[in-house]
Amino acid sequence: MEKTQVQQSMPPHPQSAQTVISRGMTVNGALRGNGVVKVEGTIEGEVVLDGTLTVAASGMVKGPVTANVIRVFGKIAGNVTAKERLYLEKTGYLEGDIETAALVVEDGGQFNGHAVMAKKQDKTVQSQREQLPELQFGQNYTVGAQEKGVEGADLEPETEDYLEKTAEI
Repeated sequence: MEKTQVQQSMPPHPQSAQTVISRGMTVNGALRGNGVVKVEGTIEGEVVLDGTLTVAASGMVKGPVTANVIRVFGKIAGNVTAKERLYLEKTGYLEGDIETAALVVEDGGQFNGHAVMAKKQDKTVQSQREQLPELQFGQNYTVGAQEKGVEGADLEPETEDYLEKTAEI
């Protein structure tokens, strides 16, 4: 009988950690990279990540953190920049200043510091706006006709009633 090895390929789950700092492990120094990182142990140093950082309930980060999305179930002692969203879960503790586009703090989550809400830069929307042509109207369109109640403009009955009432005032 011939033995064959079957290699199963699991589809990547967007939130499954690609890198795990296990409980009992301590990383000293900067952690930089792309992807999804889960911290169950301790990181002492800067974290710069193009992706998602999850600090588990047993996890601790001592130092500044920058990532697209940050979920805190454990502790962070340092300034945090979440480019898209920061989740401070009910068991989470964050001491330091934060800058993020969106902040979610669960009941029980603890935050000591200052928060700055920054706008998320969406390059796709910005580039689409740049590609839009100038707005053009047909020959028979009267600019402001509908707002001002110009005769001949097609208005909804409710709008006509409103305009008549406000004109009397």
